[in-house]
Order: sequence, then structure tokens, then C-alpha cells
Amino acid sequence: MKSIYPIDAINHGDWFGPCRAPTREAAFQARVTFLWLASTLCLGLSAAVAASPWPEPPNLPPPGPGALQRLQAGEVIVEYARVDESGGAARVDAVFHVEVESLWATIGNCAANLRFVRGLRECELLSEDERTALTRQRLKPGLLLPTLDYEFETVREPYEWIRIRLVEGELKSLEASWRFTELENGALLVSHEARVRPRFPTPRWMTRRAVQRDLERLIHCLRWEVRGWPDSRQDEQDRQACPDDAPEVEPSGDTGVPADEEPASAPGPRTEP
Repeated sequence: MKSIYPIDAINHGDWFGPCRAPTREAAFQARVTFLWLASTLCLGLSAAVAASPWPEPPNLPPPGPGALQRLQAGEVIVEYARVDESGGAARVDAVFHVEVESLWATIGNCAANLRFVRGLRECELLSEDERTALTRQRLKPGLLLPTLDYEFETVREPYEWIRIRLVEGELKSLEASWRFTELENGALLVSHEARVRPRFPTPRWMTRRAVQRDLERLIHCLRWEVRGWPDSRQDEQDRQACPDDAPEVEPSGDTGVPADEEPASAPGPRTEP
């Protein structure tokens, strides 16, 4: 499973104060002390992360009746999430008229990700078993922003939910989840939430706005990728959300999904409602 997004940086203060210049020996000792503290903290954090439980399935409560009615009319609903935390977080909901197996395989396909994830330049499945996967991605989030390389792990319950979290890379943190719920009319409710904290300093409002915008575009383009809406007008609106610079990618043997689930490189045009 791949998916995508980044923000924040470490500010180095004045160790010695403004009143006097440090000696070379004092500067060296301070630097050694800083490195020792940093390495100790990193080891402690790594141990804490490894020991901490990873809640599953993701906590994505269903939308209310009013919102569900809007979703069934084709609207994509996106809103801020976890506004009390740093970084950017948003949740997006949409209804798809597609088999969950097809959508599941597309989300887990690196070649398809390059088409519907804005700014994604590289995607590689590093390892995979029945319930977990490790993926490397390279993302260029904007013209004025640096390219980001990162790895994330995925835990999933086939056709029900997916959870994603950062392993390493040029992000401070990355958390995401997907939930798939079949509706009474046979359609599929798709809920996706992501939280990103980049390492470079960016205003919080800008990060939140970028995550919200990119999630909305992603879900529209994903619905176009799987031809998940029967109405041609909404279908065209979904297509317009796709990135203009998406690379032309031929499907390969290493796509990140089992062979019996691997979709075609792109679905053909819809010929019936």
C-alpha cells in the first residue's frame, strides 16, 4: 500500500549565551555532549516506538446520514483532523461504484500510485507478506519544496482496512489509514486519513491546507483510476484532479500486489452506466 505526504525542523540555539565567545575546547565538549544526548534520545525513542502497540483497525467512524447522502450523490468530503496536533492532518470520504478487490489492488500497485498520487516520482515495494509490507517512495510535493525520500510500513486486513506509518526518511512523522465499508446499495464507502509532519520549517496552516488539498485530489483521481463513478460528468471531474505530470508507466512484475490481484495498467473507458 502506498500512499503519500510532509513538515518541521530542529532549531539550533546558542549553547554558550551572548556574553562570551566559547573556547575551542568548550565548543568541542558541548558538541560531544549534544551528540551523546541526541543519540541516547534517538535510541530511547526507537525502543519506545518498537514497543508501543499499533491500534488496529483504524478509528474512522462512519459519516452521519446527511454526509452520507452527499457522498452518494458523488461529492468528496474532506475535513481537517487532529487540529490540536502539529503538522497537517485531514480525512477524506468518498463513495466508489467498484469492486473492493479492484480498488484494493490499485492502492497496492506502485505503477498506479505514480498516476494518482500527486508529486510521486518513485515507488518501490521492498518486502511483503500476507498482512504487512515495506515500501520506499520519493515525493516532490511542490516546485519550491525539496524532494522527500522515505520508507513506510503497512499493516492491512484485506478488503477492510489499511494502516501506514513511517519507518525512516526525510519526514518527522507520517501516519495514514484507509477503511472500506460496503453500503446497502452495493457501493463502497472509502475513508482515508493522513497526518504528515515534515522536517523543514513550514507554517502549520500551510501544512494543513496542503494535506487537505492533496487528499481531496488523491481520492478524486483514485476514483477516476478505477472508473469508480457511473456518471460521465462526475467521472470527468475526477479525471481533472489527476496530476498533469504523472509519468507514463508500463506495468511491471514488481507492482506490490499479488499476481492474482494485479490490475491492468489502466482501466478502459466505461461503456455502460
